[in-house]
Amino acid sequence: MREKTLALLEQFKSQDSLPSLPTQIIRILEETSRSSSMDYNIIELIQYDPSMAMRVLKLANSPLYGYSGEIGSLQQAAGLLGPDALKNIILTTPILERYYDAERAALDLDFPVFWLHMQLKAAIAGRIARLRGQMEVDVCFTAGLIHETGKLALAIRAPALMKKIMTHAKDHNLFLTQAGVSVAEFSHLDIAVHLAEAGRLPKRLSQSLAVCDYDANADFASAIGAVVRLANYYAWRLGYPDGIEVKGPDKPLTAIAALEISEQNFDSWEEPLRVLAAETVEFLDY
Repeated sequence: MREKTLALLEQFKSQDSLPSLPTQIIRILEETSRSSSMDYNIIELIQYDPSMAMRVLKLANSPLYGYSGEIGSLQQAAGLLGPDALKNIILTTPILERYYDAERAALDLDFPVFWLHMQLKAAIAGRIARLRGQMEVDVCFTAGLIHETGKLALAIRAPALMKKIMTHAKDHNLFLTQAGVSVAEFSHLDIAVHLAEAGRLPKRLSQSLAVCDYDANADFASAIGAVVRLANYYAWRLGYPDGIEVKGPDKPLTAIAALEISEQNFDSWEEPLRVLAAETVEFLDY
């Protein structure tokens, strides 16, 4: 059984690219048509798209550029690749609707809701890193953005398995990580780590992807992972769930402690993070 599980998990490493929402692709293409160069606004839109972000990071960390396992910032990756490579990534990113069939329709996932959750999780992770200080803000932003790409890969690559996991989670009131381990002996976090390792992403980034967003008592060897845990909590608290989990996370006390933040300080961040979320939603044009 274990060999079969590992073989299934290994299949996700060959996932060449994850799809994006058509509205995301159209908006970025519209921006590129207005400019002859890859300006900041276009790069900012790309860094809010988890599928494109994964492709940008994978290419920047390929042996072709000589920085394998070093690039964890999307801004740094975009600067390294240049406008031509970025435009190629935009033009070749598959549209989510291309994957629609009966199995995937049966999942009944609200992908725009899921996308917004990932985008706000990224924005909040970056801001928390800035508020806390002495953190790699861009890398924390990236970690927040791609942390749940395993859910997307599972829905696209193995919709029948995703359906079983979602049903098990709902029937037993479990988080998706728990349900995944129970049904398949691995979770979407394992898939995200596999995707990151296949893309030669920095170890500190891939390690942060293994951190469970919903375990209130998790240990945090990774400060980046702790930031992502806080970001997920606030994304839900501010009214932006992922549309997949049956319940939201508890207050992340161990993550707060791991980052040496007082609960009072952490609670005081709610209002500025609420403002940030509203500004991000406006920028993303939801």
